[in-house]
Amino acid sequence: FRTTFLITILYQPRIKSLSTLHVLKFNPIAILLIVCVSTAAWMTGSNMVAAEGLMNSHDKARSARKRQQPETESRDLPECSRAQKIQKKKGFASSTLPENSSKDGKKRNEEEACTILERLLKITEPKEAKVFLRKLSAGDRKSISSILQLPSHLIKASQRDKRKAARLDDLVISEFFMPFRFLINSLNENGEGTILRKFREGRAATPLQWCSRYWSASCRTKKHDWLLAANEKNLHFADSTFSAVVHMVSDGGGTGVHIGNGQIITCAHCVSNFDDDDSEDAEPPNRVGRHCVIMFPDGRCFLSRCLRVEESKCGQRDAALLQICHEVKWERSEFFVPQNANGTSAESEAAAAAAALQRTNEANLNASEDTALQAAAAGGSSGGSHDQSMEADVLSSLPWARVSPDGDAPHEGSRLLCIGNPSNCDLESAKEQSNKFHPPVWHASVGACRGRVSVDAEGKLRAKDEGLGALKHTCWTYWGHSGAPLFNEEGEVVGLHSSWDDATGMRHGVDAACLHAVLRAR
Repeated sequence: FRTTFLITILYQPRIKSLSTLHVLKFNPIAILLIVCVSTAAWMTGSNMVAAEGLMNSHDKARSARKRQQPETESRDLPECSRAQKIQKKKGFASSTLPENSSKDGKKRNEEEACTILERLLKITEPKEAKVFLRKLSAGDRKSISSILQLPSHLIKASQRDKRKAARLDDLVISEFFMPFRFLINSLNENGEGTILRKFREGRAATPLQWCSRYWSASCRTKKHDWLLAANEKNLHFADSTFSAVVHMVSDGGGTGVHIGNGQIITCAHCVSNFDDDDSEDAEPPNRVGRHCVIMFPDGRCFLSRCLRVEESKCGQRDAALLQICHEVKWERSEFFVPQNANGTSAESEAAAAAAALQRTNEANLNASEDTALQAAAAGGSSGGSHDQSMEADVLSSLPWARVSPDGDAPHEGSRLLCIGNPSNCDLESAKEQSNKFHPPVWHASVGACRGRVSVDAEGKLRAKDEGLGALKHTCWTYWGHSGAPLFNEEGEVVGLHSSWDDATGMRHGVDAACLHAVLRAR
């Protein structure tokens, strides 16, 4: 009625009085409008009443059905969460989320990332790799960037900014694609089985020597009698040491060692992320759940996930346990499978050696008092289960090393063997250039244990020893050797190289006690 009244006022501007009577008396059009509006209002009101009545009847019927159902059934009905609605939209048959849905989601992400990486590794040229990456969807780019631990802020910005996406593609090339090509090309350029053959001949870099107030040595290799004797005494010495060492497929390098059952031990700081705070006062970040792509000397690549970490701010403890979760397959036809002197493949011999060592360590395990540690040290033959996403025959074919059960190892003066990835990046030069070590990958060096870092009466480290590992050794290493295993003369892992003293050149590492701690942790 008010709307009609205003329309009437506008229609009859000459009417002096604004009363309803004058409007109705002198304007027949207003009367017609009032009748139409009233009729429409009456029809709308009746429909609303009918709808309300229908809703009330539905509510009553629903409440009646609830009263007829047992109380236990109504309590057990789960609420439909947002995640369930998303799963229904995606076509999942189940209306409720399984308990391990988050684990399944992580596995799916890992599988998707591995599939993309496998497609990327089919390419040999960086330019072609960039074209491939630019054609990826935003979701695929995010998947592989997250697995490769690239900057999180760049990953988020790349979803809507093409320049950020291009920057992310460049990082994938520099941080993963080029290091992968470097490792493969280094193995190929050194000939068929050359690096392994030289190791069997006892060739390794010489120990550090004290010269002009600094520990230094040449990275060039030469024959060492005790290393040659170890290979001749134990025909599987190279398979349980050299072949078990893995390299991180990363621009920063990094090394680890496979101890069986798909488990790899390395230094905690090798499981790094672009978002980590590298300042000296920063607390160690949470590294559990991060991923690393690793490569064996036969060219096989795998994606691993960090399970446990034993790390301290002072650097005395620096160990991490990784679990192989997926294989990153690539065209290995371009890669020559290393052949030994007798003409058999090192890959097949490594599998046979792994089986032989497995039987030997299982026999030793029965006589051991520390079953939990020996199971982990013997490659997990009776301790824990590997990731179900990996086939058991694949893991069993991987060569592995044994962790020494001696928690005090290594002892001062004992001989040590270190095998690691020196990395081709020259981090000591102001210019951007590369190093040329011989061999460039799976570089072996020998040395000795020089004791432990000393502490004061209160058990505190000296200021100059902050950030250094507790163990001191004289094996030649470079930046990429972090996480490289330290073997004794029996081929057992007694420590990991972790750091070096800039002032004296002394190399440092973590001892067997730290490795036992990360293996026993739950």
